[in-house]
Amino acid sequence: MLLVLNDFTLQLVLNTASTSSMTTTLLIVDDSEATRRKYWSYLTSVRPYKYLTLEADTLEKAKALYQDKQPDMVLLGWKLVDGDGAEFINWIEQQEQTRLLPILLIANQNDESMAVQITQQGIQDYLIKEYVTPERLGRSLDHLLERVKLMNAVADAVKLRKRAEEHKLEHEAKFLSLVQCLDDLIWTSDLKGNFIYLSPQFHELFGWETNDWLGKSIVNLVHNGDRHRFTEHIENILTFDRHAEMPVEFRHLQKDGSYVWVSGHMTAMRNAQGDVIAVQGICRDISDRIALAYAIRERRLIETRLHESNEALANVNQELIRAAQQKKEFLSDISHKLRTSLNIILGSIECLQDGVYGNLNEKQRDVLQTIESSENHLLELINQVVEFSKSE
Repeated sequence: MLLVLNDFTLQLVLNTASTSSMTTTLLIVDDSEATRRKYWSYLTSVRPYKYLTLEADTLEKAKALYQDKQPDMVLLGWKLVDGDGAEFINWIEQQEQTRLLPILLIANQNDESMAVQITQQGIQDYLIKEYVTPERLGRSLDHLLERVKLMNAVADAVKLRKRAEEHKLEHEAKFLSLVQCLDDLIWTSDLKGNFIYLSPQFHELFGWETNDWLGKSIVNLVHNGDRHRFTEHIENILTFDRHAEMPVEFRHLQKDGSYVWVSGHMTAMRNAQGDVIAVQGICRDISDRIALAYAIRERRLIETRLHESNEALANVNQELIRAAQQKKEFLSDISHKLRTSLNIILGSIECLQDGVYGNLNEKQRDVLQTIESSENHLLELINQVVEFSKSE
């Protein structure tokens, strides 16, 4: 059965009742003890074991019980020892509450207009004291409690949705901030290949305004020589349902009409049902790397050609060395033979001049001297040629 709690047993009963999820703590606020007992007896007759009641006859005691016990709902009379129900309602509204507190106002028939006015200001429902019956009181409390629970549930759902939207906006702001800090272009296209999103780097990298290309095909920005490889790369991603491990490198059109080399990573985007709805990609400018690769290749080509030239020069040098050696041997052989012949001739001239082969007349001696002089001059020339060959 339902017990009226006094100050000594209130805490014990509340601690015991807290174990039951079907029990509702009801704060009855009225200046008349008889009226409070009547409401308690009404609830006992129609809703046994449903309500645990707390009683207060003053505004201060009602405030203290509310702060200490946190009741589930309030049955509020208009008259209090130290005030009225309006003051309690105003005080409740000033508390930092996250949930709506169900309050059922019991007003006299003469005060019904006032009760209507208070209801419009925030109280949930009211009853006329002269028409209160056990069934009406129980039914009104049940309906009020369910209605407020529903209102609180809706409010919680609204708060959760608002919080989710705030988190979404926060994440979107962080994503946009991160995107703006990147050097790479992030883009998204539909399944037809038309842009539906372009990050701000599109203008910084290629000079185009993003609005100029939204709704247009990405293929039109790819060099003709790279389009087949580019479209085949996207088809493979969509067909085999996986992220490509290797990027595709292609030439991207700039606003000034020139092309720049970029590296693109792409992946398929899916909805909650797993259907492919778009293609997302990241493009990075690799023109410096491509230029470096060309420079390295050109340098290697020059080094190869230089090596080949050095080998050719080495072969020529070997030929020159062999030719010089042959020349040296030829001159040495010729000079030896010429000297031998000239020495024989000079020896013979000396014998003729000395009269070994008989006396000579004056004219013959003059001829022999001319021949000897010429032979000596020829021998000197041969020596000069040999010396010049050695120095060369």
